[in-house]
Order: sequence, then structure tokens, then C-alpha cells
Amino acid sequence: MFRRLSHMFSHLRQPREDLQGPVPVLDPEEIMALERELEALGSLHVPAAARERGWTQVRAQAERQVERRRTAGLAVGARRLRVALAGGLVIAAVALGVVSLVNLRRRRAL
Repeated sequence: MFRRLSHMFSHLRQPREDLQGPVPVLDPEEIMALERELEALGSLHVPAAARERGWTQVRAQAERQVERRRTAGLAVGARRLRVALAGGLVIAAVALGVVSLVNLRRRRAL
């Protein structure tokens, strides 16, 4: 089965120059054989314990991905907070500098 699949998909892995040539024709018998094998795989009996273990692993992996995204979001949020604080400090420093210069000019004018 895997040899037939690799043979069928080998045309997709070829470089672009080769794809410009004639399109490979798939044998209908090979497609039917592949369909039968896939149907046979679908009808395999899987014990309930094994199925539950598989779903438990899928759920655990999904939870890990959610947790990773959440921690990545916190890291991005913390970075944004630091940038906002730094920007606020820069604005405050500029405002204080301008006020100080204005006050200094007033004192010298008197």
C-alpha cells in the first residue's frame, strides 16, 4: 500500500520543470485498490481502552497548546506594558524638560 502511495505522490515532489511535462495518468485500478485498503483500515476494531488513551493524548496535547499560547500572550502583554511604560516615561521627561525651559526663560526675563 505504501509503495503505491509513494509512487502516486512522487509526481508531486518533483521540481517545477518536471511538472510542465505531461500530467501522469493514475490507474483506476490502483485508485480502487487504495480505496478498498482505506475502507479496510476504517473497519478495524479498536479496543475502547486504546481509543480512550488516544483521545486522552489528543486532549492533553490540545491543552498544552492552549497553555503555550496563553503564556506567549502573557509575554507579549508584558512586553507591551514595558514599551508603554517606557513611552510614558519619555513623554513625562520631555514635558518636564519643556516646562523647565519655559520657567528658566521667564526667570531670566525678569
